[in-house]
Amino acid sequence: MNNCCRACGRNILRCLALLSVCLVLSCGTAKDEIESASKVLDRWGQVEASPVSTVHQKQISQLFLDAANLNLLLSWALKHPAQFLQRLSYFKEAAFYHSFAELVVDGGKSFALIEMLIGSPSLEAERLLKAIRAREDLDARIKVSAQTKASAIVLQYIIALEGETATTTWRGAALLVAQNHCQVALVTAGHNVLDGQGELRAPLSQLYLYLPGGKQSITEVFPQTSSIPSAQDWTILIANKNRCADQFDSLAPEPWPLQQIPEKGLDVSLFCFHQSQSDVIPSLYAEQCRIYPSETGVLKYYANQPAGKLGIHTCQSVTGSSGCPVLYNDGGQNYFLGMQIEGDRLTGAGIARLVRDDFAKAIRQVKARLAQQVSSG
Repeated sequence: MNNCCRACGRNILRCLALLSVCLVLSCGTAKDEIESASKVLDRWGQVEASPVSTVHQKQISQLFLDAANLNLLLSWALKHPAQFLQRLSYFKEAAFYHSFAELVVDGGKSFALIEMLIGSPSLEAERLLKAIRAREDLDARIKVSAQTKASAIVLQYIIALEGETATTTWRGAALLVAQNHCQVALVTAGHNVLDGQGELRAPLSQLYLYLPGGKQSITEVFPQTSSIPSAQDWTILIANKNRCADQFDSLAPEPWPLQQIPEKGLDVSLFCFHQSQSDVIPSLYAEQCRIYPSETGVLKYYANQPAGKLGIHTCQSVTGSSGCPVLYNDGGQNYFLGMQIEGDRLTGAGIARLVRDDFAKAIRQVKARLAQQVSSG
């Protein structure tokens, strides 16, 4: 303890910081490690960061290698991002970065940390960022072959969508949710067909769906409202079949019956069309990842969006993925959980509109409408 006091010199703030660490680390036992870590973090929240000796760096690293203490550190870091970045230099051990990145990713907090770390000039921030990205293993897509698609009923309701004007073309996906003898109803991201004012991005004759038998233009879009904000970024499409005799073997699965995604997240699949330079046409890919409710603070901006309407997922979010379905498998039963609408540019997070409230209600209404047309016809 005398060594700690001598190390303080005349810098009062540094003295307080060192004393707090010395008191906690020199007196703590295995039994009160969590209390010790809490005291360190409390002091860090009150005192400005200052250099510490190599000995104290090792003691701090050792304290926060404990799983329970790492959890405390992660919670503290999310509440005090600036102070956390200032004190990352205290951690030099490779084991810390490996364990902390593992905790961050497995706990669904990677995007929050990426958001925090990007732009920081420190080498430690870059080191942690690399460890998190390596743990994420972001690109886990599996290309679905034509043979697989033909034999797997679950994939037949995912339809490629295309729009074009005199100056540009764009692509996305739509999901078949209802059909009658001659028409189909699909859902997609609103911005695939509408602009921010709720106007069509192109005439209906220039909005296409790749249905069995060939390309077919869309005949109706509703509700025709702005796709801003994200919670309103969905719409329903009606199109004629190329042949009335064409019948889809399966429609999209029912919406997930539970009301909320748990804070710890769910394992889901994203089925999507991606087009690379080597692809002649967009290819269908399946990817497994995890989705979290937006209101749990996974990303700052989306945490302020209406609760229960958006999910943040770890599947790839790339150009052309809007409208792709997020499916949840529970005991062999697939459920339509949400639909990809956008990506966060800073972190790479995928944003999905969950199938709930007005979105789910509209799907039920269009199913009833197409069924009624058959009975009345």
